[in-house]
Amino acid sequence: MKDRTSKEPFLVGEKVAPSIHAAGLREYGISLIPGLGLADGTNGDVLVLAPAYSITKRDADLIVDRTAKAIEHVLGARRELKL
Repeated sequence: MKDRTSKEPFLVGEKVAPSIHAAGLREYGISLIPGLGLADGTNGDVLVLAPAYSITKRDADLIVDRTAKAIEHVLGARRELKL
């Protein structure tokens, strides 16, 4: 969300989830499934992670690291991430 205090979502025109997905593919070798409209049917973003059921801790750590890097790439490193 754009603002945690007010819980204001990103606007659909900002294309935050698709931008993070693109950065993940281009820069970090991870595919994140982007979704839009979850706050009010139009605005609000989500990223879906869909690892295999047989994921290892090492795999999970790699996914979290690459996801965080893709998010930071788009939103900036100063944003506190809670994954």
